[in-house]
Amino acid sequence: MPKYRAYDSALIDKALQELQEKGASVRSIAGKYGIPKSTIHFKLKHPNHKETFGPPPVLTSKEEQCLVRWISELGRKWFPRKLEDLVSSVQKFLDANQRPNPFKNNRPGNGWIKAFLRRNPQVRHRQSEVVSAASACVTEADIRKWFSEVGAYFKEKDLSEVQKNPSRVFNGDETGFQICPATGRVLAEKGTKNVYTIEKGTSKENVTVMFTFSASGEICAPMIVYPYKRIPEKIIQSVPPQWGIARSDNGWMTAETFYEYIANVLHPYLIKQKTIFPIILFVDGHKSHIIYNLSVLCNTLQIELIALYPNATRILQPADVAVFSPVKAAWRKIVRQFYLDNPGETINKGNIAPLLQKIVVSIKSDTLINGFRICGLCPFDANKVDYTMCLGSTNANMISNDKQNNANSNTRTMSYDAFANIVGPTFIKKFEEIDEINSDENFKKLFLIWRHYQEMVPINLVESSLEEHSASNHMNNTPSLMDNQIDIGRMEGSMPISSCSTIIKEPENSVNSEPPSYSKMSTLELTCITAEQVAGSSSSSFKQSNVNNTHVNNSTYSFIDNN
Repeated sequence: MPKYRAYDSALIDKALQELQEKGASVRSIAGKYGIPKSTIHFKLKHPNHKETFGPPPVLTSKEEQCLVRWISELGRKWFPRKLEDLVSSVQKFLDANQRPNPFKNNRPGNGWIKAFLRRNPQVRHRQSEVVSAASACVTEADIRKWFSEVGAYFKEKDLSEVQKNPSRVFNGDETGFQICPATGRVLAEKGTKNVYTIEKGTSKENVTVMFTFSASGEICAPMIVYPYKRIPEKIIQSVPPQWGIARSDNGWMTAETFYEYIANVLHPYLIKQKTIFPIILFVDGHKSHIIYNLSVLCNTLQIELIALYPNATRILQPADVAVFSPVKAAWRKIVRQFYLDNPGETINKGNIAPLLQKIVVSIKSDTLINGFRICGLCPFDANKVDYTMCLGSTNANMISNDKQNNANSNTRTMSYDAFANIVGPTFIKKFEEIDEINSDENFKKLFLIWRHYQEMVPINLVESSLEEHSASNHMNNTPSLMDNQIDIGRMEGSMPISSCSTIIKEPENSVNSEPPSYSKMSTLELTCITAEQVAGSSSSSFKQSNVNNTHVNNSTYSFIDNN
């Protein structure tokens, strides 16, 4: 089998371009670029010839490059695509552009996906960074990073001037309206146990309305999504002029309805208002906003879709921050007023549109302008965002502080003086006279604690403390601890002590006596011993610890050096 030399495809394209534009001869181009004349002739005759073996791909090279650019552009605008999105987009393309293919129902399989990624190495199947559904996990650093990356995208696409013009910056989002909202609190006779309100409609039935607002305070034409297979003529007639009408099986926003809204409602409205294109439209990352056909449409209509940071719409989306809350409150008032003015009638899908129109009229321009400003979208400024609403790091600190407080609430500090006073001079003397013990387990544990103290306490301080305790006990006739049964806990894996006292975790029901004042306290932690276990009486000496970063282990006893 003859060997084929692989020429750089970019070099061949450059040679062919120069040949066609400048009209140079094939011989001169072949000599200039070092490409055989036969290869140039073949490329001119077969411009779409594939360079690999096997059948040709279903999509042409240009079509696949369109997909690559689509994936790249949406990824940079915070709309990362999944393999399912890619496959669905190809399936819809093949449904609209029939051609022979080996796919079932025009839907590519795993083999095509692997070949596509192999032919387009700039696209990789990566594991995306998971963002928790709880928006409390969003941090200030996350939002500032989003502002930085989107700002860089604006500069690259020459959209900086567009972003500075409030009439060309928009935010779109959908919300649901219950046909029969909750009644709220009512007046009743004092002492009445059961207060009821009869529903005048179906409480679980609702419609979805798509809104778009501009940073200049303008309200674009909304679109109502009805849960119908076929919308009745009566409902169509009730919708205000210029408003959009759509349908879905459950009344929710879908990719198709959002596509129709952009093409048939929003764009014609902006044309009628003589809006200058391109415009910027901020939306959330809902799956209805990220299909390939929508991206193509928006590029054609000069509408730049920008996804807000995930789970941060309550911080970054003007519709959520400034508009929807007063709109829902106004809706409840309108519903109550409707029932007062029209006794015996009910709100249904046939008369809900005129009521919704009253809400749109009630939205103030200043509310919209302030919403874009405090969200930092127009002017585009990360410093305008209210970062006190970012609970990501705050939650972590709160959890850490709660653990710290719980640990500190059950801890006490014991100095060496207190330990020596509780144990008594007799035991201290025994500890000094032996190096190893093989007798009683409790005595052994006390000895090990004493030896840890000695590693950190100067000899003269120990001797001084012993003499003071001996004299004090002799004068006050204070009994020393001799035969008390003590269960301190396990000592495996303990760390060297670096100070002269011990923190002891005490059960919640333990009795605390008034602690004496000690001049030398430490940050050591002993987690399986209580005052009653050590002293057997209320005369134990403990002091509340205020040490930070306390680590408590409820099953084992360990020493921790905080220095």
